[in-house]
Amino acid sequence: PSGFEDPTAARPALCIGTDPVHTPAWLIEATRGAFASLPEITEIAENTPYAGTYVPLRHYGHDERVTSVMIELRRDVYLTDPRTPDPARVDRLGRALAALIDTVTAQAAADV
Repeated sequence: PSGFEDPTAARPALCIGTDPVHTPAWLIEATRGAFASLPEITEIAENTPYAGTYVPLRHYGHDERVTSVMIELRRDVYLTDPRTPDPARVDRLGRALAALIDTVTAQAAADV
């Protein structure tokens, strides 16, 4: 944990930050699905140890067309030691993120 974090808090491999207005269920499921098959992702949780997601203030809380999710990865998911990225892990994470982006793009097209 970082110095500002509670060291006793749960530390899942992937934390999905959500918002009750701006993160629809399909987006949470798409995020879970995109990362669930990675061997490094042993546990997925929502809003722990971090909570929420970024939404432009002019849309926050009232424009449900604006959707948002935040992805927080524990460092050991992509590093081999405290400072060295593992190329294979980073590649797998990039592919998972690309798959999520494809899903979100398809959903946006279907909503138009």
